[in-house]
Amino acid sequence: IPGLHGKVPRYMQISIRYQDLEGRTHEHDAYSSWATLLQHECDHLDGILYPMRMTDLSLLAYNDEPGPLAREVASNPAGVDPLFIDLVERWPGRSRWFGK
Repeated sequence: IPGLHGKVPRYMQISIRYQDLEGRTHEHDAYSSWATLLQHECDHLDGILYPMRMTDLSLLAYNDEPGPLAREVASNPAGVDPLFIDLVERWPGRSRWFGK
């Protein structure tokens, strides 16, 4: 949903089976942010938007800043998946809230 973000519970490890454009079946194990991304995209295919998966809608927020994620990157970058660190560092206008 453009302009919003929220935290969605996701499995950190998944196995996925899919067919390619030629109809061949493949299986793939995914971990960490790759597993999260695949679950997000499968939700799209099933017509599910991430707020429908959120367990606490009070955490739904506007994307003018990444909020808790930016604070976590600033205070504990070793504990944050590199994909999310990159997201925070590329956020438009990040100097307003990240001091860089």
